Order: sequence, then structure tokens, then C-alpha cells
Amino acid sequence: MLHNLPPELLLSVLKHLSVSDIAACCATSSTLKTFIDEYEATVYRQAAAHPSLHLIPHDQILFLDIFSLNRHSRRFLAGTNNWKDLCRRACEVRLSWLGKGPSRTTSYDCGSSGSSVHRIKVDERRRFYITTHLTGGLTVADIDEGNVIWGLKAYYVRGLAHCEYGEGFLIFDRSTFWHGGHGADGKEVWRLVSEETEPGAPDPDEFEVVPESRPDNLQLHPVHSHPSAGRLKFVPHAFLRPPANAQTRAFRFVYPTLLMGGDDSLFLWDVRNGKLVDRMDGIQTQMPGPANESPVSDEKEVTLRY
Repeated sequence: MLHNLPPELLLSVLKHLSVSDIAACCATSSTLKTFIDEYEATVYRQAAAHPSLHLIPHDQILFLDIFSLNRHSRRFLAGTNNWKDLCRRACEVRLSWLGKGPSRTTSYDCGSSGSSVHRIKVDERRRFYITTHLTGGLTVADIDEGNVIWGLKAYYVRGLAHCEYGEGFLIFDRSTFWHGGHGADGKEVWRLVSEETEPGAPDPDEFEVVPESRPDNLQLHPVHSHPSAGRLKFVPHAFLRPPANAQTRAFRFVYPTLLMGGDDSLFLWDVRNGKLVDRMDGIQTQMPGPANESPVSDEKEVTLRY
């Protein structure tokens, strides 16, 4: 009976179907398949907005607009020419994550940046990856070409350094032992700068970094960084020092909050301004309550569980 409905009404009904449901309709009804083929762009645009995929925020978007939404990487969108292609790509990626898709091994020539890797972080949207190394140093390299874009030398970043990255902010730990007793222990924060749009290093005042978290002389010393030979680079943004007598070990970053863990304390920093927004003590001897609601974000709160 559905095929007797006006096209507008039938499209409204199909709007509530997932891609797998649409495929089932095409397989079981030649009439529906003919209709779906005729209105393919509308049907699959609606499917892209369906909660099962949620590739776009709503179904009133033109296909060309998805490239400016920055919701998907260039690799994800490569080869997609219409809404049906986009839905197919999403289904293929989902199957791959479930371990049911075809597998393929790809090798990249990473050159010297691929040796003795200790930690790796990937920015798929901007097409680069960051590595720290067993013998020291930090490297930023192009995903597609493998060439080094920017880096910090081995005598500056300690061996086995941990690093975190998100939303253009790079964080790694500094050890005074590695620097022969110079400087201070803490976490260095560097900020991504695209030379195509931001040719100069940003002034810390632009980001309102608090005075106690400004980069120190060691971090600002230019000889430690490789000359930028690519489309982007990182510039010193902040240096986060734990409160007096506090020893920190592990740290994790989910923009904009950096969590540092010590023997018996937790510290939460806002990397944008370098402020210590929360501290929890006695974590080894008592169960801390929920983290205080802080000005780090109006949309999320931090919850810690043990």
C-alpha cells in the first residue's frame, strides 16, 4: 500500500528507516526499490541524518556542505560523491571497527621519525602524527608523505617521554635530570600554529595564560626546535608546575582539561589559561567525591572513579 502514497508522504515514512532497513526494502519490493532509486539523493540524505548514523546534524544540508562541517576526516570522505556513497562508507567503517570488514595492511615510510617510537598521537583531520622516542626527542611528521614537519631535539625532550595531544595542544613531561639540573620539573604545553593562516607565534596574552604558568626561559629558547619545514609548527604556550612539594607521575588530557596524578593527589588544569582548576587530596586513603564543577567547560563535568 505504501507505493500508493504521494511521494512526499512516502519520503517522510522512509525518513525513519536506517540504511539497513532501506536495503531490506530494496531487496523485498521492486516497487520500493524503483522509488528509492528515483529519489536516491533525498532518501540517503535522510539516512545520513538518521540516529543510527548521525553523519550530519539534520537532513536539510547540501552534500557539498559536509566538507565544511569538519565532522569527518578527508580520508573518510575520499571517494564519496553523493549521499549513498557517504552512507556506504559509514557502514564499511562500522563493520571494520566490529572486526567484520575487509582487512588491509598499509605501510608508511616514516623515515627517521619512525625509529625507536615510545608514544604516538595522531591528528587525522590535519594529517600529521606526533611521536616521542626511547632515546629522546619529539617528532611531528606528515601522515601521507612521512616527512618530518617539525620537532624538538633529543637533548630537549627526555627519553621515554609521555605525550598527550588534543585540539591543537601538545603536552609532554619535562625532567630536570634530562637537562642537567636546569629548569624545573613540570608539563610543557605547546600550541599548534598553521603557517598558512597564523604566520606568527601567538602572544600568551591572547590566551590569558596566568603568570605562574607562562613558558619559562628553557621552553622559549629557540635552538631546541627544528626549523619548521612544513605547513605547521608548535609554539610554547604554557608550563604547568605542580604545587610545592607535589610529585606527579601519570597525566592524561581531554581538551581542555589536563589531569595530573601524584602519589596521593590529583590536579586538574585548564590548558587554555594554565589555571589549576581543581585539586583532590587523599586519593590513596579515602574515596573522593565528584570533582567540583569548574569553569573549564559549561557542557561537561569531570567524573573520577576507582
